[in-house]
Amino acid sequence: MKDLYEQLSAYGASDYYPFHMPGHKRRARMENPYAIDITEIDGFDDLHHPQGILRESMDRIAALYGADESFFLVNGSTGGILAAISAVTEIGDWIVSARNCHQSVYHAMLLRNLNSAYVYPEVLDPFGISAGIAPRQVGEALRRCPDAKAFVMVSPTYEGIVSDVEAISEILHRHRIPLIVDEAHGAHFRFHEAFPVSALELGADIVIQSLHKTLPCMTQSAILHWKAQPWNDRPQWYADRLRQYLSIYQTSSPSYVLMASMEQGIFWMEREKDRQLQTYVENLVRLREQFRTLRHIHLLDEEDCKPFSESGRVFCDIGKLVFGTKEKRFSGKWLYEMLLHRYHLQMELCTPDYCIAMTSAMDSEEGWQRLGRALWELDAEIEEKTRAESPPKEEKTPVFQRCLPQTPPDAVMSCYEAGRAPKRKVRLTESAGMISGEAVLFYPPGIPIVLPGERITDGEIRKIRHFLECGFLARGMADPSGTWIAVL
Repeated sequence: MKDLYEQLSAYGASDYYPFHMPGHKRRARMENPYAIDITEIDGFDDLHHPQGILRESMDRIAALYGADESFFLVNGSTGGILAAISAVTEIGDWIVSARNCHQSVYHAMLLRNLNSAYVYPEVLDPFGISAGIAPRQVGEALRRCPDAKAFVMVSPTYEGIVSDVEAISEILHRHRIPLIVDEAHGAHFRFHEAFPVSALELGADIVIQSLHKTLPCMTQSAILHWKAQPWNDRPQWYADRLRQYLSIYQTSSPSYVLMASMEQGIFWMEREKDRQLQTYVENLVRLREQFRTLRHIHLLDEEDCKPFSESGRVFCDIGKLVFGTKEKRFSGKWLYEMLLHRYHLQMELCTPDYCIAMTSAMDSEEGWQRLGRALWELDAEIEEKTRAESPPKEEKTPVFQRCLPQTPPDAVMSCYEAGRAPKRKVRLTESAGMISGEAVLFYPPGIPIVLPGERITDGEIRKIRHFLECGFLARGMADPSGTWIAVL
């Protein structure tokens, strides 16, 4: 059996093309990382008390992004999200959170014994994708939760849907509430006008970005930006708290290889914004035009998002290619497996309803051509098989629409309290009405179906079983097969 290094080397040498993160697309940005893998020696500063070369580098990046201060994250965006939420809350506080947030938000709630009121994104046709958070929903949530100490949201979503952060920040700041935005998939926004505007420029107080997702940076590299917005009369207090909790959640032995990768990736994007980034955008536009000629494979675009835009503006990252079909037979998983096994194109992920191809400025001309050719041939194959069928097949209903309406959970206790309570295992199919002792989510899409302390409903059980039947493993459950669930 091959060891991990041998397996990685074989994959790197193969013809499988990476339409997945990290954004460097396996194209080297530095030579021999072992030669620069050091610890805190003379002349190289200390991430937890930066005063020299690291301080200067982070200050340059803060100026580039328009932040008051930026912090390297060597534990990925997860460490930044944990630190941000911890910095603005005390034990037992209330927060408002978008329900489609990353699981690290719920881990912060668990660690801080936080209570949360939730805002649910609406659902986009045709694939049942989570839309953005509407400003009116934020105002309604604050009326339900007047003691909230923060609002946490993800924008853009995994699928590239961006919320109206400017309007949301204005609502929150009138109530003197900070806005934390998980912008993990939006580190590239700053570098080209074809992409949405970054949340930091639209009023967010703290923004966390996963550099490795869309920039030519190594896996696990991320950054946290902090900006004192006009409402904030205690900026030093917030900054000191951020530093304190970043020191707690980050390793005491940060990787200088990762930090060098962050620095090089960001400054490369700035240098190349009028050359390679421009070529990247032109390739995206050309591929999207090709998609419009397909009869059966549909690419999510701005037209799909318009019904959910309160301001008339559409917020969608053109760098995310989200596509699928409406027919049950040609599911997201079917597309994913055909692209992988027949064409050697590795997508980022698939759900029962769609696939995602992640792109970056490092994608090659070969990659663009191979993806375009593959989709054209698959669309023709679907056309041929569809014509041969009689009667026509029933169109599929996306998993989220099967279980609508989504209603606020019956949270009997906080995640923290549920985590400490005695539990027993029961069959998932017999758990309706019981209080969950564990989280249940599928990644993708990463939206928690149920959290510890919430009462389980029949609709949630149906949703969980649908994902399981489609071949996905449950995360959060001690039993990943989903047969058994822990309840209080």
